[in-house]
Amino acid sequence: MRATHSNVLDMDSAIDSNGQLAVAAISSKDTVKIFVDKNENNNTFMEQSCEFQSTEDVPTCISFYGGQNYVAVGFDSGWVRVFDITNTSVLKSLKISETEIIKL
Repeated sequence: MRATHSNVLDMDSAIDSNGQLAVAAISSKDTVKIFVDKNENNNTFMEQSCEFQSTEDVPTCISFYGGQNYVAVGFDSGWVRVFDITNTSVLKSLKISETEIIKL
């Protein structure tokens, strides 16, 4: 699986109740990418399902939240944003710290 052409800063994975794998990764180009397990003609591969890009600050860490539907991302500004993968939208933004979020 090729996730990005830049350095991967953090990644997480989750498996749903049907055994489908999802992988979330953040890169040094300020992007969050989600990949899901696909199976076509008995070939299994990972396909990018969505991408988020931050123009405000740099993502530093990532974690699936509540299964595969949501992903929480920490930023260097102290903000944590929860993304709804199904609707490709920001579900919640929280100012958690005055310094960089290093782990979720």
